[in-house]
Formats: sequence, structure tokens, C-alpha cells
Amino acid sequence: MVELKLEDVLVRVAADDSSKTVFDQRIVLLREDGAERILPIWIGGAEGNALAYRLVGDSPPRPMTSDLMLDLLHVTGARVERVAITKLREQTFYANVTIAVDGRTDELDARPSDALNLAVRAGAPILAAEAVLDEASLTREAVAARLEQQADESGIELAPGEWASLSVELLRSLHSWPPKEMEAGSTGG
Repeated sequence: MVELKLEDVLVRVAADDSSKTVFDQRIVLLREDGAERILPIWIGGAEGNALAYRLVGDSPPRPMTSDLMLDLLHVTGARVERVAITKLREQTFYANVTIAVDGRTDELDARPSDALNLAVRAGAPILAAEAVLDEASLTREAVAARLEQQADESGIELAPGEWASLSVELLRSLHSWPPKEMEAGSTGG
């Protein structure tokens, strides 16, 4: 296994307005620790946004699902030991989360997006199988072209635009949170 670091979360923005997203999926970029290989993984918008919040050092006013999952683990005395991207099959990445509780560890099957969100919140190492990196890693310069190619191969029609880092401003524009005074009176949620 090779250790990776979360480097970036990309979003597709309009060619004529970089504050407007034109695609619901996000691309997570994981960089091999101390090296140049980048592992791009396509994930859902909500999961990508949750990762980007942590990456840019911001947080939404309410906990996200991954925050709740980590809080539930802590309440039970469990902790996230590590997450691993274990295989790539038919353009789908597979991952697991290793949880430690009461002196034992268990590996749980997980979507990479969920595993990565837990890892960044828990400060746990992110690992990938060498075979996965050999098959799917790129240089930073090759990422954008490969994303276009992957979309084409998968039959995904991308709107004109470019891939950009998911910034704090863009994240905040994607989520319209209720004003604090309304939130305080809320009983649901």
C-alpha cells in the first residue's frame, strides 16, 4: 500500500462564468506522498463538497453525514485507523475503512467518497494499492485531458467549461444555508 494525501477537489465550471458549476460530479485528486503520481477519482457532488470543505479549512453551519458518522464512531469508542483504495474494476474504485474498537480492528467495505471523508475528518492515513496506482495514476499535467477522455468513454456529455478547484466561495454559493436565527428555532433537519 502507498500513502496518499488529499490534494484537490475539482468541479466543472462554465467556460464563460467560473462561479457557475455545469456538472454534478466532483473529481478528487489524491497525490502519492512524496511523489508526483496523482490518483483522480470521480465522486458525487455532495461527497465532493464535504471533502472540499475540509480541504479549504471551512465548514458548513450544520454537520454533514460524514461528520455524524465520525461522531457515532467516537461515541462507541471506535476510531478510524486508515482507509484504503483497494481495487479498480470496470472504472469503479473500491475502498475499505479500518476501524479499531476494544483492541480489535475490522475492515468495512466503503465507497471511496465515504472512506475519504472519514479519513480527512479523523486524520487517518489514506492508502492505495500499488496496482491501483499503476493502473490509474497520472501526472498533474495529464489530469484534465484524462478527465475529458474518461467522460467521453463513459458516454458522459460534459457542458463546455473547465475543471477548477472547488473554492470556499464556490462551495458557499452551492449551499444556501438558512439564516442563523431560523436555524436556532428549527426542530428538524
